[in-house]
Amino acid sequence: MNKSSLIEALKTFSPREMKEFSEFVSSPFFNKNVNVIKLFELIKKNYPEFEPLKIGKEKIFAKLFPGKPFKDSTLRLLMYYLYELVEKFLAHSRFNSDKFRHKEILLEELFSRKLFKDYEKIIDAANKDLDELKVKDNSYYRNRYLFAEHKLSYLAEIYMGKYEKYLTRDNIQLFSDNITNFYLFSVLKYYAITLNTMYLYNVKVDTAVFENILLNFNIEHFQNAPLIVIYYRVIMLFVKPEDEENYHKLKEMIIKHEDELGESIGDFYINMENYCV
Repeated sequence: MNKSSLIEALKTFSPREMKEFSEFVSSPFFNKNVNVIKLFELIKKNYPEFEPLKIGKEKIFAKLFPGKPFKDSTLRLLMYYLYELVEKFLAHSRFNSDKFRHKEILLEELFSRKLFKDYEKIIDAANKDLDELKVKDNSYYRNRYLFAEHKLSYLAEIYMGKYEKYLTRDNIQLFSDNITNFYLFSVLKYYAITLNTMYLYNVKVDTAVFENILLNFNIEHFQNAPLIVIYYRVIMLFVKPEDEENYHKLKEMIIKHEDELGESIGDFYINMENYCV
């Protein structure tokens, strides 16, 4: 049992998560199997060490079913059910900790039920929260695009057939800007990763698609999206290594927008160091 997926997962739980998971398992909304609850309570007593001798299958089974002969298949099934709950708990916890994902799913559900009373308020609240974020990473651009799409879909639904009501210049421009930023951020980020991998490990990768996208990239159009410009300049370190001015502009941008870069900042400095070497 000690090497099972169930125990391996529970070993990663913090004391707080164990407490919350205990409540999760005991909730009839998520689980109605009494034996699964009993199994978890027995296992939980050995947290966090989960010593093999204390959680042996025969020992656990004997406490679950006193006086009954050991049946491996019965215990394995209960462990399977409990592990399913672990997976649901992890997904549930991550979902609840991501307010943007929470709003996204809520909007999808409200839309499918045609419940539009508070629809626009939720979108506006999400965009306000996005405005307050310091780090402008991939999830930021993804969420900007998704909430712009939700708003356009909502307006199309309530003004069905009356295109002049919602296909306004501002609405179209907003959606266009957000989907372009999300797309280009993703493309440039993975192009930079690809070039770095090719450089470090001397591997050949077909980058023709990336190169074609780069041909049409106008840096002036993205002055309000510094992380996109930074990835572009990282790419230029590999594509045009003779352009030292690009290196200095990249360094200036990283210093200027340091608070917006999050965990990516380490990668940028590594790329700059590799360029200098």
